Amino acid sequence: MEDCKRFGRFSEYEGEFSDYPAVAIGTDELINSLTAVPFNVHGFLTSNKSARINDIEDKYDFKCFAINDYIKERTGKKYRFPITNKELQEAIIGKESSTYASFAPELHEDVKDFFSDLEDTYDKVFVNLYQNSMPETEEFLKEFDGFVPIAPSHDSKKEHDKKTDMYNFAKDLGIPVVDGEIASDFEEAAEIVESKVDEWDHGAFVSYEKGAGGNSSMFAESGRDVRDEFLGMDGEFLVLRRIPLSKLDKNPNDLHLRYDEGTEVFSVTDQIMDGLKHTGNIYPFFEKEEDRRAVDMIEEYTELLGDARSKEGYRGFAGNDWMWTDDCELYFVESNERKNRSTLQNVLLNEIFKEDGGPSLQYLEAIAVMEEDVEDMLKDQYLPGDYYWAMEIYKTSKDCVVHGKIPSIYESEIEVFRDNYDDGTYGIFSAPSQGTQIAHMNSVSKDDMSFESRNSGGTQDVARIVSVARNRDDLEKQREISKRKVEKQLRWV
Repeated sequence: MEDCKRFGRFSEYEGEFSDYPAVAIGTDELINSLTAVPFNVHGFLTSNKSARINDIEDKYDFKCFAINDYIKERTGKKYRFPITNKELQEAIIGKESSTYASFAPELHEDVKDFFSDLEDTYDKVFVNLYQNSMPETEEFLKEFDGFVPIAPSHDSKKEHDKKTDMYNFAKDLGIPVVDGEIASDFEEAAEIVESKVDEWDHGAFVSYEKGAGGNSSMFAESGRDVRDEFLGMDGEFLVLRRIPLSKLDKNPNDLHLRYDEGTEVFSVTDQIMDGLKHTGNIYPFFEKEEDRRAVDMIEEYTELLGDARSKEGYRGFAGNDWMWTDDCELYFVESNERKNRSTLQNVLLNEIFKEDGGPSLQYLEAIAVMEEDVEDMLKDQYLPGDYYWAMEIYKTSKDCVVHGKIPSIYESEIEVFRDNYDDGTYGIFSAPSQGTQIAHMNSVSKDDMSFESRNSGGTQDVARIVSVARNRDDLEKQREISKRKVEKQLRWV
């Protein structure tokens, strides 16, 4: 291997592939840190280059390609345009129909040159994607010998690509789901709500077949509510009996790995919710003894669903969302068949407390995707009872300017986790540099945005905050301190 100073190399595990270079692709730099645990990160392909990324580029042999840098060169404006992971991949591969590929045509050629240089130097390069790769991305990576994507294949994902598909799949397996129906379009969804309004005391929960983090979902009390929200949208809708937020005790989320021989559940966290929108996760999930029952049930059902999907060819990380009511009822909500934003924290927690010489969870995903033997590498986890963490996204639905430097004293999230947490600590990541205008989607011409961006929920991420502590009270203090630190540097316009 070429001897150079590279960002990453946190893991002490020296497996067959741990010395190979890796490239991370994702709209949030969490995928960069996640990749850096078991591999040597040589490059990061993203939407926005944060101040921290600039520091890493200066310090290490590291290359960052950011779409908004290319847009700035063309427009002269330092915006943070809302860009989805799908659009990021389209821009990288130069897909002609992509809005952002047309905004940044040089990006595709620069990435090709970067990949070609890696291909000339190494016989294997790992490409870690936050979101499952599109078929065009898989074909693009095949142009380079030895490039291995760390993500479930598109073919294994498309089997149950929609929330409506996964709802029926879970129901057929005997996993508890909320009563409801599948609508073929928004008009039928409206009709179902109208027919159920008297039967369902609290109205309906309606969700478009695609969308993450609670985007493209709503509570509806009439057919008109549905028509107003989803008019003109093509595709299926999930229409369920609404369970009031006041009845929800928690919103669990699990992280598990699907591999050739089955499923391994690594953790269960509680989701931080703003109404229907996911804004973060807290570990551990349980605070009361009855919550342990929920964990046992989630593990059982996750293995049932994961084993079935593994037999269909799915390999890699996945996570399920659940509802746990104050009557101790558990319901399956949806499956996120990809990494999610709390995957990194779960990987880091395992990294700190795993057995000496054991592989990281991220390394295990790479092995699983490559169809290598994972089962013999799995070990029982020791996770302490006094280690608490929270990950949350500071979002805005308004235009603002970063008028000061958002503080980030840590280079990586793993430093937060390894720091002394007796009194609690926090780190702020993915924060834009001083002078950046954060444009709410309504401020950007819809002609300059794809459907995916227009449908991304009406908010822009400002920063990702990671906090740790020995107890829940101290964790809450760290959360509040860090959010005030971010907000202090924003000026609303």
